[in-house]
Amino acid sequence: MERKAVFAGSWYPDSPRGLDAIIDFQGHGGSYRHAILPHAGLYYSGALIKSFFSGLDERIGRILIIAPSHYHRIKSDVFTVSSFTSSETPYGSIVTVPFAPNPCVVDDRAVADEHAVEMFLPFIKKHGGLDVSYALVNHVSGYDAIVRLSDILSSHVDEETSVIASSDFTHYGRRFGYEPYGSGALERVRDEDMKCAGLLASGRTEEAYDMYSDKTICGLVPALLVSRMAVLKGLEGMIGPYATSAGRDGGRNDFVSYCDVFWR
Repeated sequence: MERKAVFAGSWYPDSPRGLDAIIDFQGHGGSYRHAILPHAGLYYSGALIKSFFSGLDERIGRILIIAPSHYHRIKSDVFTVSSFTSSETPYGSIVTVPFAPNPCVVDDRAVADEHAVEMFLPFIKKHGGLDVSYALVNHVSGYDAIVRLSDILSSHVDEETSVIASSDFTHYGRRFGYEPYGSGALERVRDEDMKCAGLLASGRTEEAYDMYSDKTICGLVPALLVSRMAVLKGLEGMIGPYATSAGRDGGRNDFVSYCDVFWR
């Protein structure tokens, strides 16, 4: 059971040489253990993802990706997982360890089709010595579900496991049905993103849930789960690099923002 690299050649280069121009991090031996990272195409998100893998703690042997589902309706309040045992990348395959919390729902198709999982795989393979696991989670019925799911997640994370919450930040503009600001939207969005990232980095997850659940942060639930898990593990959070897609596609009215949050 191998998960295929379905976005290679479109969302990122499909050759090792092409990928090397994006994935050129140097060395290992940093202090980062967990993170919130963007999942846009690597032409947009690659530099931010690279920041984490450049500083990944050398004790890490497995990356567990917690991502939203963009293409399939999945059940609320539970992890959706897969049975894949390997994952394809242009650099070669990655050993894939099925994540099996209790309870969970198995849906190989949802994981197979999900770009919010795949964008990290070339970095994992290029880093070397890492296995990978997956879980999808979209919606929760309330903050109590965040507490329960983060408790479950924490019980499956040891000193050799790093968890990535896969999430872009604000999706702004008519295309996304979210236009609360007039002129100066980029600056206003950055301010809001920094407030949210600060709450997540400091483990103030209930405040972040109350303030941002109605915004357009697509992976807010994974981000909340990793934030609260980091609190349970006694880790220190920090805000990392920030970027937007504004101007990359020829305009500034519709854009997506990206922000790293690291725990060490």
